Amino acid sequence: MTNRIVLSPMFGELIITALCGVSNMIFLDPPPCPICHNASRKTLVDHDTLKRRFATVIIGGEKIRLTVSVKRYICKQCGHVVSARSPFYPNTRLGSPVVDLAISLASRYSFYQTSQIMEMLNISISRSAIRTLAQNREWNITTVPLSGLLLPASLLSLGTLMNTSHGRLTHEDVLIACGFSTE
Repeated sequence: MTNRIVLSPMFGELIITALCGVSNMIFLDPPPCPICHNASRKTLVDHDTLKRRFATVIIGGEKIRLTVSVKRYICKQCGHVVSARSPFYPNTRLGSPVVDLAISLASRYSFYQTSQIMEMLNISISRSAIRTLAQNREWNITTVPLSGLLLPASLLSLGTLMNTSHGRLTHEDVLIACGFSTE
């Protein structure tokens, strides 16, 4: 006998609303240079803008890639490329709420089960990506138990913010909801 996980469609809707609310957002605010620690905006020169995949969601049976734009700068003092503050952990290819969800579910379920649960929540992510994230986990993730699942606070905060702001999120709102500094 296998334990079948039954999820309320409300969770999937909350998650899709949260992730879609960030789609096409532009992150422009640079942090101080991590090499020379220069915090002056005057010493950073525009470099380029990257489109980064925030999540791949499933809507109406179709996989849709949600992206955000992240501005990059070059430090005039040391030549290092500095990316604007954005809701991504270092060396990851997905937005932090998706990473948080994958890691929190993988702490309790197999990678296969985690990918199945995420698909029920309308997020597409491979087992190998989940395994890589879970094995290289370097972040503290605050979770909230709901209906037998450990859901990350970042995803719940983002969903709540999206619902209460009537879809008008700022990049600062997103960073704070995801647990990142805006300073």
